[in-house]
Amino acid sequence: MASKRQAIMDAIKARFQAISIGGGYATNVGANATPWKLDEGDDNEYPFLSFKDPDETVTNLTTGGTGRGTDQYTLKVECMGGVEILTDASTPDQVATVARQILQDLVQAVGQDQTWGIPYAYSVLKATSVNLEMENKVIAWAFMEFQVIYQTGRWNYTA
Repeated sequence: MASKRQAIMDAIKARFQAISIGGGYATNVGANATPWKLDEGDDNEYPFLSFKDPDETVTNLTTGGTGRGTDQYTLKVECMGGVEILTDASTPDQVATVARQILQDLVQAVGQDQTWGIPYAYSVLKATSVNLEMENKVIAWAFMEFQVIYQTGRWNYTA
């Protein structure tokens, strides 16, 4: 049986990979949505989306000497989308616009069902940003951080 954390990440992966213009989003970044992508990849993988769950905190919601109770988990999810200039006609502003559209798509995807199918779960948007990098090529980066907060019985980590 999978952990709740794994079930949430599986749901996030499925939702992010479904991001497409045909599905009502502004971009097709879902075609290159990969958890824990470690590098930029090659030029034909743009735009891309990487997302990861680097840490999770636990808060004990009940007290007492029995050792039983409820814990609240706060799962941090970080998302990074990349867009590069593909032709000489593109400008840094156009690339930044696509990065903002990726952010729009991510917010829309998370807002579609903030529980990710987990009872007593909800999501909270924490931060977004857009940055431009202009060394060898122009790349716009879209960053988003959100949390998935859920409760479970103490020492019960399964979905």
